[in-house]
Amino acid sequence: SWMEGGKYGPARHRGKDWRPAKTAVLERDNHTCQQCGSTKNLEVHHWEPYFISFDNSIDNLVTLCRSCHQDKHEEYRREGFYEDLHR
Repeated sequence: SWMEGGKYGPARHRGKDWRPAKTAVLERDNHTCQQCGSTKNLEVHHWEPYFISFDNSIDNLVTLCRSCHQDKHEEYRREGFYEDLHR
């Protein structure tokens, strides 16, 4: 699945700037899911997937809780976002 890396690559392949970017985004977003407001099980989501953009800039990142993050990727799959990226 995407959580373990899936076809979009494991977390360790997010570039050298991933950890500081992740920390900056969590701080910017006040350690709060920007979709539902939760402060538990937080993750950082790439609006444009890293495997396409190689972009860890804070403008491409948002804090989501695990549930909202999964929902966002499900939404991307339903809408064909990933398939469109490979054409």
